[in-house]
Amino acid sequence: MVQNFSIMGAPVDSEGTPAGTSRGPSVMRQLGISNVVPHVADIGDLPVSIKSTERDPVSGMKAASEVIDLTAKTRSAVAGEIRSGRKPLIVGGCCAPIIGAMAGARDALGDVGLAYVDGHADLYDGKTSPSGDCADMPMAFLLGRAGDLLREAAGPNGILAPEEVALLGYRDDYIAGPEGSLMPEDIGDSLYRRNPDALRRDGMASAGLSALSYLRAGPGRFWLHLDWDVLDEDEFPSSDYPMPNGLTWSELAELVRPLGWSPELIGMSLACYNPDNDTDLTDGRKIIRCLDAIFSGDGGAQ
Repeated sequence: MVQNFSIMGAPVDSEGTPAGTSRGPSVMRQLGISNVVPHVADIGDLPVSIKSTERDPVSGMKAASEVIDLTAKTRSAVAGEIRSGRKPLIVGGCCAPIIGAMAGARDALGDVGLAYVDGHADLYDGKTSPSGDCADMPMAFLLGRAGDLLREAAGPNGILAPEEVALLGYRDDYIAGPEGSLMPEDIGDSLYRRNPDALRRDGMASAGLSALSYLRAGPGRFWLHLDWDVLDEDEFPSSDYPMPNGLTWSELAELVRPLGWSPELIGMSLACYNPDNDTDLTDGRKIIRCLDAIFSGDGGAQ
């Protein structure tokens, strides 16, 4: 089933930089994202920004008030789009909007799971994150493991049970562990998790179908979050967080295609493309080709 999305930009970079990933939505539009993602309309950018670099003395998060505002506005916008019969596609920006997006999706529909395709597990909190960036913490917040800072902005639907999440492609254990971050295995066996080695053992297409079956059997409907740093550092050199042993472009398209075509998909977010690191926009064009491969079914991006 071909999806029909309403595209919304989330021009934020939780590092508090004036450009960075906050430029991602505008460059994705420039490169033609609306030509490859089946969509109803582009509804513009959310009225959000993250500029502060100050860490909150209690929570430890950087730009706490701006992240609270981002969470509340994303929640409201996503819920409104879904209630209007559309499927939101958030074009980021960093990963921070996923917290409000999940709250909004669950406000509108009740039980909604999450397929989280990311090179990082994002299980830091404000104390263990070296930077204090909200982008280090989305999964910890969504699982109720990062304190109460966003509890009011996200509302009662902002917390997911581990069995409602499929964590795919993370490979930052060697970084996050020494920093004291919560690790995926600390959550327990009810969290569906597959690192790149496990995905390759299963085969990418089979791994995508397995994650889809898991989510269908649990919450049923789900949101798909795709962080481009799931790609290997040689495949996506413009990443802010390059790491080895990531996916290739063709592997990523094979993994995500079953999720992207599923009728149970109710929304999607794209994160962590930084045009400042991509002066000739080579990686940006590869993103467009990858999305085309996912939604056209014509094979992997090159």
